Amino acid sequence: MIFEYQQLYLFLTACSDNWRNTIYVPGLEERSSAYLLAFDRDAKPILTPVDQLQQYSDVLIDPAKCCGQLMKGRLDALGQSKLVVTIMDREYFTTTS
Repeated sequence: MIFEYQQLYLFLTACSDNWRNTIYVPGLEERSSAYLLAFDRDAKPILTPVDQLQQYSDVLIDPAKCCGQLMKGRLDALGQSKLVVTIMDREYFTTTS
C-alpha cells in the first residue's frame, strides 16, 4: 500500500516539482475534481486531484498555465465511460487520491 505522501512524491518527481509540466484533465461531471496528469520515467501515467494539490501547496492551479489540457468536449469524443474505466484501473494508473 502506498501512502498519500508517497503518491505526492511520485507525482512531483514525474512533473519535475512543477505542476505546470502536467496536463490538466477536467472532471467529467460538474461536481467531480479535475486532475493533473504527469508521466513517470517509465511512461506510467500519474494522476493527482487538483483540489488536493492546491490544499497541500496553498497555490491556485490555473489550467491555462499547464503544458496541456484535455478539453471537456474532447473527452466526450474519446468516450467518457472508457476514460473513467481506464482512470480507475489502479494496476496501470498511479493516483494520489
